[in-house]
Amino acid sequence: MAFIAYALLDEIEDHERNRAFTLHKSVLRDKCNPFDLSDFNFKKLYRLTKNDVSMLIEHLRPNLTKIRKNGLSVEVQVFVTIQFLATGAYQRGTGNDSLYPVSQPSVSRCITKVTAEIVRIFAADQIRFPRNRVEREKISNEFEQLSRYPGILGWIDCTQIAIVTPMEREEAYKNFKGFYSLNVQMVCDANLRITNVYADFPGNR
Repeated sequence: MAFIAYALLDEIEDHERNRAFTLHKSVLRDKCNPFDLSDFNFKKLYRLTKNDVSMLIEHLRPNLTKIRKNGLSVEVQVFVTIQFLATGAYQRGTGNDSLYPVSQPSVSRCITKVTAEIVRIFAADQIRFPRNRVEREKISNEFEQLSRYPGILGWIDCTQIAIVTPMEREEAYKNFKGFYSLNVQMVCDANLRITNVYADFPGNR
């Protein structure tokens, strides 16, 4: 009986410690405000300006409003996601290194939700190849000023984006560098705006 009592006490103490730690993280998140950073440090950390991030938050707010009382605010979800995208870090590292202390599962949920909303809201309008003669001539002229070659509509390149080991067709995703990836193709214009993305190639192609 004594052993059971001690085990129950340990479990209660662990629960209280975890609850206190969760509350501590919540208080830290509420007190942090990345917008207090200087413009230089803000852009260095997030690769976007303060105005860009403010605009992004307001566009995403209607569909990212927290459901649970202690859930992450829209601002936290966006900042955690864009820091991960800006650095290419591991999710656990993003949660630990971020101005916001966030667990790895929470980082994963933020990335999934925020990126899905970004694609849904912005992709069709912002990522598009020139659709008419006027747009094509404008881009071609900008390229000709840079390279002196006429008729260019985009720079094209591919990059390997690391992924977790897939459950199916594992061999198709192992690239020549030895890790699993997607071979992502991108096209950009003369001002480095992305005009086309194709992310369906397995890493070994």
